[in-house]
Amino acid sequence: MTRHLPVSATPRLAASCLALAAVTAALVPAAQAQSRNPPARSAADTDERLRALEAELAALRAEVAAARNESATRPEGLRGTQPTPSATAPAPARAAGLRVGNTEVRIGGAIKAEALYSRFNDGEVDGSSLGRDFHLPSAIPTNGVTEGTYLDAHVKQTRITLTTSTPVGGDTLGAYFEGDFQSAPGMQGSTRTTNAYNFAVRRAFVTHGGWLVGQDWSTFQNTAMMPETADFIGITEGTVFVRQPLVRYSFDNGLVVALEAPETEVRNLAGVQMAMDDSRLPDLVVRWNADLGEAVSVSVAGLVRELRIVEGLTEVDDLGWGVSLATKVRVGPTDDLRVTVNGGRGIGRYLALNTVDDAAYRVSPLEFQPISVYSGAVSYRHFWTRDLRSTVGGAFLMGDNPIALTGPLVTSQAWSAFGNVFWTPVPTLDLGLEYRRAARELEANGDGTMDRVHIVARRAF
Repeated sequence: MTRHLPVSATPRLAASCLALAAVTAALVPAAQAQSRNPPARSAADTDERLRALEAELAALRAEVAAARNESATRPEGLRGTQPTPSATAPAPARAAGLRVGNTEVRIGGAIKAEALYSRFNDGEVDGSSLGRDFHLPSAIPTNGVTEGTYLDAHVKQTRITLTTSTPVGGDTLGAYFEGDFQSAPGMQGSTRTTNAYNFAVRRAFVTHGGWLVGQDWSTFQNTAMMPETADFIGITEGTVFVRQPLVRYSFDNGLVVALEAPETEVRNLAGVQMAMDDSRLPDLVVRWNADLGEAVSVSVAGLVRELRIVEGLTEVDDLGWGVSLATKVRVGPTDDLRVTVNGGRGIGRYLALNTVDDAAYRVSPLEFQPISVYSGAVSYRHFWTRDLRSTVGGAFLMGDNPIALTGPLVTSQAWSAFGNVFWTPVPTLDLGLEYRRAARELEANGDGTMDRVHIVARRAF
């Protein structure tokens, strides 16, 4: 992947290169002239002059190296034309790694520290809820008689990555592992003492040619459309968000085809949400990525899946399907607009962290009905200066629940809006401040809202 220097860094790098060339050109004639016609100055003067020139040359070299490093670490909005993200591999590491035989091994990741001041206006939220760590629409209480106000701080989204690449038969055999500590609550340390967290696998796969086998982001999701936010996801209601085992092949023309792990998530009349492990066929996903000129990137994805439940001797199944459209438009040299629209039937677990279910069912008499769901998101990022930028955006989700099967206490719609500012005082260090307003509404006309101020410091390595 070709890297482009940030717009603001290009003039400085060009000036540095010119100055470097000028200094180098000045050293050679000076040395030649000295050999032909020794100057009428002392040896001490000559040594002092050479030391000054060498110091200036070293400084210019350092500036060129810094500019190149800044290009590698600057957020994508300050780079040149954005290539379509690879469908089979993570972004390359910033520097060469270790050599083990003919295998290159690279270690990366990020330290992320954050503080969240949250007010749930219609009820309290338990400290073990994931809704206290990041925006989770289904965790917003509704119709409460009291409000819950909390200050939380954690480093759960600290991430570790390991990448390997080995030349094999004229191609490259790659492997990638990624984990963090943002797992569901379990045997974790008390916030009163150690604040320890469970380490969890996020992604783990091998690649060769166009093939990827392992656990990765679902092919139905276009991660390049995710905005820069302090929140873990940012546009939760409006985006596909799934990591799961899969087999994927990416063609050179932007077409991507995958078979992914199936799972049917259902809810019964008692309001109980259950994962039914009765699927026989993998989910089929096809996506096409394209660049329409230098300023516009688009993707179109389709999903077809089997929904199946077995209860004793009785079996019911149906067809689930979904479509996802996404685009990113560059505005001027640095800004960008991102839009995503999703919709389908029986795809609830793929959207908004399963706020709406795949289907509803009851046992006696056995009845099964897939649920239609729609969502979307929009965000705009603006750079105030080379190191200071802001993103504003919003997302929504709507579910068409058959309340005769699910009951009235299920989410009918949810939305959120946010605005933030991020500052990068030095390369690879981001400091962010974000405000979010979110709401959830039930089929029974109950609703609830959340206000949150989110502060984050993130250092990539």
